[in-house]
Amino acid sequence: MSDYSIIPAPQTYGSGYAWWGEENIPRGKEGGLSVGGWTSGNEGFMQQTFLGASITSFTVNAGFGDTSSTLSVELVNDEYNISDLTGLGSGDDVYHDTASGDIFSPPVVGSPVYFKFGKNHATIDQAYRLSYDQLYGFDTFSGIVGEEIYTVNPNQISGIQKDQQYFSHVGLVETESSDGETQTAPTATMIDRSFVLDPENNLRGSGHFTFGGILQSYTQNKSAQGNPLYSVQVVDPREILANTSLILNNYQGTTFNNKNLMNIYGFLEYDPSDDLSLNFFNVKIDSSGEPSVSGENLFKKDILSKSVNESGIVSYSGLDVYGLDSGIFSSGPFTKFFSSGDIEIFTFVEQETNSGIPIMSGDFPVTGQGFSRRGERGIPFYRVTQAMDVLFEKQTVLPEEYKNSGFGGPIDFRGYKYVVDFSGLPLDKISTMYFLDFDQMTLLDLALEVSEILSHEIFVTLLPIIDHPACKFIFEKNKYYIQNGKPTR
Repeated sequence: MSDYSIIPAPQTYGSGYAWWGEENIPRGKEGGLSVGGWTSGNEGFMQQTFLGASITSFTVNAGFGDTSSTLSVELVNDEYNISDLTGLGSGDDVYHDTASGDIFSPPVVGSPVYFKFGKNHATIDQAYRLSYDQLYGFDTFSGIVGEEIYTVNPNQISGIQKDQQYFSHVGLVETESSDGETQTAPTATMIDRSFVLDPENNLRGSGHFTFGGILQSYTQNKSAQGNPLYSVQVVDPREILANTSLILNNYQGTTFNNKNLMNIYGFLEYDPSDDLSLNFFNVKIDSSGEPSVSGENLFKKDILSKSVNESGIVSYSGLDVYGLDSGIFSSGPFTKFFSSGDIEIFTFVEQETNSGIPIMSGDFPVTGQGFSRRGERGIPFYRVTQAMDVLFEKQTVLPEEYKNSGFGGPIDFRGYKYVVDFSGLPLDKISTMYFLDFDQMTLLDLALEVSEILSHEIFVTLLPIIDHPACKFIFEKNKYYIQNGKPTR
């Protein structure tokens, strides 16, 4: 990490006569000049806040397996801090109100909070965008204009020309005059990073450190060092996973949509009604999205099948899902708007009837008697993950018939609902026919089981729902409920 106050001696740049070599300029360590805030790599950090108060220090401890990651933040109220000039509920810190200065205003203990720290102010969306890109294999920064590099004569300037403009390198350049003589002149490379001042530029948060977690506790201390000071503790959401149970055998009935309880086995064994099967999974529609007897099937049914060749080698194909035949559609509510490799993300549409057709997006697992595929070895892992994805409504809306059957309520902690995504685990390395021989287990137990068979360690992180392709469906669903004043389920 760069030293944010000291540079090497001026003679390092090969000149003793330019302005930076004058003897009357105060020197620091090893004869260097103080450069905090005006050279590249030494920009310093803008004053930033968390939960409404200014950050003085923070400490992070990473946890793996069943050990939680923790964040400790030390805060102080600075009544003169105007932050990024945005009001309460927006900007760099949604808990900070520029008009009143710093006021420590935490949410109730147990609430999700999203810490970030970087060289400039940035919103939650901007700071966490890079995390989504790295975790899900996207690149949402392509085409965004970044820093500009150019050269100047350092003898003609006295410091930074404007905000976010920094010296990168100072040296000498030889030029040839009109009379053929060679002249030596000082030159400096300047880097203009003023793009980070644009509140709409997503690059301004791409270099931030981030930590999402649950607010565990906070304390107030009064002493000669500060009156008051605040200490905040944040932990990852591992405890939520440890308190969410999955039923994997023996019970096919309802759980009455109780929170933090999911009947995976019952959901996969559920026989949908004829009306749902005929009007939802087997409907035919034409290229304009309208129902048609002679049209194309809306969904393709991909059932698991077993094959044995002449040598006795057994192979399996099919994933037991109804999949949208995206080649049929060029417009309308079924249009796929983003594709990245094998990841297909679909826009959210409210589950209503369009000319008699309930609208759905994404794949949906085939359910029915025997479709849990459970045997004496247990239940296949792929069926468990399919059921969890659709019960979480990560990429599709769950039909009302399944909701009313009550196979699982939301993952809820202190009134906040969460979606769990196991795609961060290397699930492609797990055999399709790997079986879980458990009657029930928690989500954390499931994650630890995966890490054990793959000889990996796991860590748990909490991400906000932002306008990003990886969570577009949930983002659009949340926005729809907010704009229409509808409660979520």
